[in-house]
Formats: sequence, C-alpha cells, structure tokens
Amino acid sequence: MKKPATTFATALFLSAALCMSVFGGSEKSEKSEAPQPPFMESGKGYVEILQNLSLDPPGKKFFILSQSYLTLLDEDENNFYVITRLKEGSCSCVIPKYAKFTSIMDISENRDSIYFRGSIEVKTCPFNLEKGEELPIQGERDGKWEIMVTRKGKNFSVFIPKDLENTKFREKSSFAEFADIQKRKGLEYFQGGWMKSEEVGKIREKKRLEEEKTELKKEELFKAADNGYIVLKDGTVLKGVRKGSDKRNVYFESNGRERWVSPFDIKDLSAEQMKGEGFYKEAETLFFKAAESRAVSQGEAMRNAEKALVFLEKASETGLHMQDRISDLSQKLNEFICNVQDYLLQNGLVLYEYVVLPQNVLNYHLDSGHILLRKKFWVDPDQICAKCEGSGKNICPGCAGTGSVKKNCTKCKDGRVTCQICGGKGEKQCWICKGSGTLMKKCPTCHGKGSIIDYDSFGGYGYGYLGGYSNQIVISSNGGPIIYSGYQSSCGRGGVGCGGWGGGISVQTCPVCDGSGQVERRCWNCSGRGEVPCTETQICKFCQGKGFSMEVCGECKGLKKVECADCKGKGYHGETQPFVEKSSPPPNGIISPNSPLAVPTY
Repeated sequence: MKKPATTFATALFLSAALCMSVFGGSEKSEKSEAPQPPFMESGKGYVEILQNLSLDPPGKKFFILSQSYLTLLDEDENNFYVITRLKEGSCSCVIPKYAKFTSIMDISENRDSIYFRGSIEVKTCPFNLEKGEELPIQGERDGKWEIMVTRKGKNFSVFIPKDLENTKFREKSSFAEFADIQKRKGLEYFQGGWMKSEEVGKIREKKRLEEEKTELKKEELFKAADNGYIVLKDGTVLKGVRKGSDKRNVYFESNGRERWVSPFDIKDLSAEQMKGEGFYKEAETLFFKAAESRAVSQGEAMRNAEKALVFLEKASETGLHMQDRISDLSQKLNEFICNVQDYLLQNGLVLYEYVVLPQNVLNYHLDSGHILLRKKFWVDPDQICAKCEGSGKNICPGCAGTGSVKKNCTKCKDGRVTCQICGGKGEKQCWICKGSGTLMKKCPTCHGKGSIIDYDSFGGYGYGYLGGYSNQIVISSNGGPIIYSGYQSSCGRGGVGCGGWGGGISVQTCPVCDGSGQVERRCWNCSGRGEVPCTETQICKFCQGKGFSMEVCGECKGLKKVECADCKGKGYHGETQPFVEKSSPPPNGIISPNSPLAVPTY
C-alpha cells in the first residue's frame, strides 16, 4: 500500500520546529560555575531568562527587498535559515531552496550572508531564548525592553514585554556581582581568568610602556620616511621616498620596490640616527666604487672619494651613535685620496674637472683660453656649436623629444569598425523570440490544460477546470468560480472526464489552443519584428577606439635626441686645439681630434 503524503499541517509544524532549533541559543555552551563576562555591557540593566522562551515573530510573513543582504545562520538540504533586523525587532525566517528563490540569491564565499537581487516573500520563525541567558538592555519602547542577543557571533535587537513570565530584571550582571566579591579578595578578571590585582597592574603597566614605545617608534618611522632613509632591524638601510601611509605603517619605495614598513620592522633608532646611518651607507658605497674605479680612471676614483667625504661629514652631524665607524671610514678615505694625489704628483699629473692631465698641458690650454668640452676636447669658446650648445645632440624633430610617434590605425576608421553582430545593418536578431517575432504563452482560456468543461445544461459555457471533489465540481465562468454540488459521477469518484457527471457536463478540447495548452503571441521585446536595434559600429580592438597607436620614433630610435646637423655630433666646429710645447715650434698642420695629444688618458 502506498504511504500517504505528509499533510500540510505536519510539514508546517516540522518547519517551525527546525527553525526554532536553528534560531534559538543552541550555540550557548553549558554554563560554568564562575560567571563569564556578558558579550555586551549595559548601563540600563539585564534581563535574565529563567525558562526556555519562544518569542513570536512580528508577523507570519515579510518581504525581503531587492538589493538586501541578510545574515545566513544555517542551512540544510532543503532550506536556508536567515535573520534580519527590523524596527519591530530582529526576525528569523526560512527560505526553501526552490529555483524561484535561489535564482535571485548570491551567497558569499564564506557562506555567512546572502545578497538578494530581487524581492521575495518568506515565512517567519519563532525566536528562542534559552534558560540562563543574561541579555543586556539597550532601551525601552511601548512597555517593552529592547534587549540584545548574540547568534552565530552577530548581535541582534529583540523586543520583549517588561512583565514577560519567566524573566527577571537585574541591575547588574551575575558576572559584575561575582567580580565585586572577587575584588574584596584582591582578585581581578584579566585575559580570561582571575589574577591578583597587583599582578594585573604590573602587566598593564608593561603593556602601557610597550604601547608608548610603539607610538614613539611610529613617529620616528614617519619622520625617517620623510627624510628618505629607513633602517630595518637587520641593519639594512632603505633609501627611497614615502608613497603613502595608514595610521601606523608607511608605504615606502626603495630601489624600484614598494613595501609596507611597520614600527616593528625598524631598528631602535631615532629618525636623525637613521638619516646618519643612511649617509654613512652612501659614503661607504662611494668608497667601494672609488677603489674599484681607480684601476680605470684616477679622476673617477677621486670624484667618488670626495663625494664619500661629503656624505661622511653629514653622517657625523646626525650619527653620534656611530662615531667610531665614521672615524674609521674617514681615515681610510683620507689615506685613499693621499695615495691618488701622490701618484699624480710623482708622475707630473694634475686633476682638472676630474680629468687627469700633465701639468704643462693643462697650463698651456688654460693660458691659451681654451675650454675642455665634455671632458674630452680642447677648443676655443667660439668653436662651440651654438645650436646644440656643445652637446652634439638636439631634440628629435620627429617626436618632439618624446621618443614615440602616433601612427594611424589601419584596422579601423577613427577608432570604429563595422559591427560584427549585425554587419553594420543596425539591427540584430531578437534574443527573446530568436527572430520569429512570436512567443508561445499559456492559453488564457484553458490555463494551459488543453481542455475545457462544457456545462450547457446549466445555461452557460465555461472554460478552465479548477477541481472536482466527491459530489461537487468547481468550474469557472465569466462571473467567477461556481461550485455545483449534488452531482455524482457514475463511478462514484467524482473525476471529471470519467463520463459519469450529471447535468450534461463533459470535458472537451480547448478550441482556442486546439488542445496544445499554448497560444502564439507577439514578442514584447521586438514588437513582432524579430529584430531589435543594434549599433552599426563597434570599438576597434587594435587601437582601443583611439584611431591610432604609439610607436618608437624612427628618427631617434626612441632616444628622444638626434645628432646635431650643424656640428655633425661633435659639439664644436673646426678642429680641436692641440698642445704645443713652448720650447719647440708648432707642428705642421693641425692635430687630429683622435690623436692622443688632444687629451691624454691616464
């Protein structure tokens, strides 16, 4: 024998019972012997729940509005259980997992909330309060307490009558009363347990000092970032610029890399001391470069060494904490510079603009009024090219010094191409009716059933069978539904179409839809045309609608400058001025600029 289906009343009872279990305080753990602090403090008092209570919802149903977010408390195979905040108090409800509901719902990744893209009507559930809960009072309205409850880590407001049975008003929470007793014993609640008050005081004082230290370090961090030098715990010196910050951290760019730096990342130094460390690091780096470059150029080595001395002098003004290191590096630099100077002196050489020259050669050119152009060529001042000012380069006329030029896009016209959907016609196929211009709808005469009821013997002709039960039949006519009683089918089951209905009633094929249950209607989207408007052109994907693209300039190859046409890139006109010994006659002809006599290399 087939098992009978669950009745509607039974299903509603089971749904309510399940909802009560979900929205009650099921997550409240067993109450420990020592009272725990309330989840929220209240200066208005507390309501103690003496017995399990079930609060009726503000209504049986309510609408969830479009674009709403609701807290998702739980779900099972068939339903979602959510809670929302209303003026009448928080309300819990059940949402069946039907397609018509889920199609407009977006669940968050961690499944703690639901976003509704459309409005739906849902059933409400009772809201349970458990025995032993102490709920803080937030206010009162119309003879009711507004209390706060916590469910799934979130707080919700609920209204209960002040005289509600099995509740008790408490001016203080049980935890506060217990804390008064513990205080007389010299104990204090701290970090989840009871400790001696003097120990708590020491911990708090230590924490206060640490917070003050962190605040001071934060201030020094911000100053150091503005100075351009930050020193990390491991001694690494970051040189760069401050790009941004939040309340405690700095966003710093150094060597092309951007990173967040917190007060806990830096060394225990003031901003001035970090600046001194930065200057010292600059001097140290330049000293290493000077030592490496000496084998190639004595002039480059001297330039780096002298720059290092400048940074070291700055470091000595702000880095009082590292005077020993500064003195040691200063001594090494001075020894290095003396060695370079001794080498030059022993070989009859001197430095001029960090170029190494024989003393007599330098004296000759300076006495002759010559200028050392670009540290390479001795020329008269009137030989310098006026167009490029001696650089040998001019701004590229092709790209105006930008290094790139515009090139018209060959794939489109002014950034637009013919629409690929409609081929430029301006109309495309309607996506609703697929170009047919019509839609199939439920037949309004038979309501999609394909059959009608003929009851001529009752003086009318009706369409739309609504149901038949035992000895009565419900049909529809132009005046609305009519119930005819006392007509029993010959089979005794009261089924329409069994051939036994009295009074001339019979089921016939619907003449409007010819039994299909559907009729053809004009498409509402295209008004029966089968096509809808479409843009004739679309944005070109090659140039992104700009109509052109940027390419490297062909004249300067992206270098932004080209060789000066007046001086052919030399920076001067004519030939360089040669060195002439005073004791000997000038040589026949002019020395080529490529001759080693032009500027000796040492």
